[in-house]
Order: sequence, then C-alpha cells, then structure tokens
Amino acid sequence: MYIVTMSTITKQKLLAEPLSSDAVRLARALVNTYLDDEEEFRLEIKLSIIFKLLGLESSQESLRYLVSLFEELNEPLAVRDFNFYAKSYPLRLITFCKYSFEAQNVIVELSEEYLFAQKTYMQDAFLSFAKKKGK
Repeated sequence: MYIVTMSTITKQKLLAEPLSSDAVRLARALVNTYLDDEEEFRLEIKLSIIFKLLGLESSQESLRYLVSLFEELNEPLAVRDFNFYAKSYPLRLITFCKYSFEAQNVIVELSEEYLFAQKTYMQDAFLSFAKKKGK
C-alpha cells in the first residue's frame, strides 16, 4: 500500500532517453508477473521463458543481451519532491530492480519505490498496472 502526503504531485519526465522496445517488453512482462503473483516483489523466472518472450535463442550472447536490458531498465530515475510512505525526499534516485542469475533462472526484486514513481510521478510512464479481470 502506498501513502501519499497532501503535497501536490507534479508529473515529471523521468526518463533521460526512451527505453528500447525489448527493455519495455521485459519490464512489462515483469510487472505483469508481479500483478499475477498477487503483487509479490520477488520474482523467480526461468531464463527460457524470457528468451522466448524476446525471441532469443538460449546462448551466452542472449544472456549478455538480457543483462544489457536489465542495465538499461536500471538507469537511475531522479524524482523531485518524492513522497513515499510518509517520507519526503527533495530528490530521490531510484532504480527498477535488483536481479541475479541462479542456474536456469533469473531472480528479480522489483523496486516498490520505482513502481510507485511510475504510477504516480512519471509523465513518460511505460507500464500499466491494470489487473486482469478475475484477479
């Protein structure tokens, strides 16, 4: 649950440059998985599923490309006048997630601050938080 103070929230253009289509596709897939998993921030996803989503063969080159997509998504966002859980920050740098690779899986810990900023502060938002019917 997010708490917003009574101060006025000003939408901000937070992305320094647009994300690549594959980075957006990966981010949307992760957020949809987060929503499907009852908003659990820690996700464990098989690499084969991500490779298939991105149309990649399972290889070291594909793994390096996946790492580059995560790095692109983790470019820090600078949010001015950020209010989160009753704390105010004149300037807050936030990233999309933490990630690690274990065996044939990727472990992703989505940032609650980033998801909140995406919903509340981003003028250039690229994620949707609408739950699917029946959820």
